Amino acid sequence: MRKKKTYICEKCGYNTIYKSHYISHLSRLTPCNKKKKCNLKTYKNLEIEEKTYKYQIKELLIKLKQSNKESEKLKLEKTELNNKLEKKDKNIDDLIKTNKMLAKQATDYKETININMTMNNYINVNAYGKENLKYINMQKLLTDYKSLAQMVAKQIQLKHFSKYKENHNIILERKIYKTYNNEGIWETNPKYPNSTIFIANELIKKGVDNIDDYKKTENIKFEKNKEKTYRKDKKYLRKNIALSCMFNPSEATKRLKEIQEQRKIDSDPKDKKWDEIEKKYKKEIKTAKKQLDVKDAFLNNLKESIEKKNIKAGMVKFKNY
Repeated sequence: MRKKKTYICEKCGYNTIYKSHYISHLSRLTPCNKKKKCNLKTYKNLEIEEKTYKYQIKELLIKLKQSNKESEKLKLEKTELNNKLEKKDKNIDDLIKTNKMLAKQATDYKETININMTMNNYINVNAYGKENLKYINMQKLLTDYKSLAQMVAKQIQLKHFSKYKENHNIILERKIYKTYNNEGIWETNPKYPNSTIFIANELIKKGVDNIDDYKKTENIKFEKNKEKTYRKDKKYLRKNIALSCMFNPSEATKRLKEIQEQRKIDSDPKDKKWDEIEKKYKKEIKTAKKQLDVKDAFLNNLKESIEKKNIKAGMVKFKNY
């Protein structure tokens, strides 16, 4: 059987086997519109691609969440490591400081032993309290310095820490001050074996006595105001005060305030005994201030002695005076 021909409209895709129908379609009053052909195969491919992309996006989102969790975990691990490193660095710093401190203590002790051996082997060291004072120009001392505190500080330095080693009869051994006695032995003060403050206070009193003895022997008189200040300073620097107040005006002031508070709550605050007690504590403050003046001047003099290499730093520690 003969296959019939199919007539297809190129505009809209209309098709028929009848030629008359095809001609009437082309000749109609309202022309047909051109219609795009849909490629079914392409459409299906797009659908597949869309599903693939959606799947890939979903996978990427899952991986992103996992990576965020891993990132947070890594951050925590990093923080922990940094903390450990900081702790390690701190431990190392502490060890370095400890080693330096131990090395310094060993050096100081070695210097003390060397000083001790040198003195005993080559120098006839004078016993503490029996120093040779001929090296000190007392006249110049009284003339050059305005206050007794400055005179005493300079006198102590010239007496015990000058270039004349026979008077080097005070040393610091393992943070304890020792003095050289008549029997050639370095000893601590039996009353205050561990007190560095007491030995400084004792040096001040001896310094005041030495200066005052010379002043009286030579009949030296200061001008009126200086003489008045000298006598007051002498009285305070010779005074015995509580150990906690020595070189410590703030502690002495604190003690006075405590007494004043007690007086307020006393049944008879106007009692004269309180006046006497307050007077005593006020004198402690003045004594502590004068001691501190000596200390400040003394520290400068010690630095000068060490810079000039008259003494070694191991013989005395500034902070303990």
